[in-house]
Amino acid sequence: MTEEQVSDVIDGKCVLGPPQDIREVQNAYEAYGIMSKLNAYSVKDLLKELSHNGVMNKAKTLDEKLLDLLMEDGIQSAAGLAEIVGLSPRTVQRALKRLMDDGKIEHVGTNRFGHYIVK
Repeated sequence: MTEEQVSDVIDGKCVLGPPQDIREVQNAYEAYGIMSKLNAYSVKDLLKELSHNGVMNKAKTLDEKLLDLLMEDGIQSAAGLAEIVGLSPRTVQRALKRLMDDGKIEHVGTNRFGHYIVK
């Protein structure tokens, strides 16, 4: 995209171009807008706002977000996952059960010390 097209996207004008490029510009603009609210030294803060709950993943479903998180760290608890995605632990537990029932993840070990494996 040209500089002029990028400016038009930011200004909300209609632009002809690849939808992926337009969305990338919109995401970048939103990300820069919230940067001042984030603690740059907190990985959890950055992950929560930019990649799992915020502007970079608006189109992802809860199941997709959880699968992404579990691929990064399968040892996460439902409460920990809930904090990252910004939902209640019970909602996340139901989603994890749905993913297990669908055969997308597997829980290995005890409830307290187990972990998830993404298939």
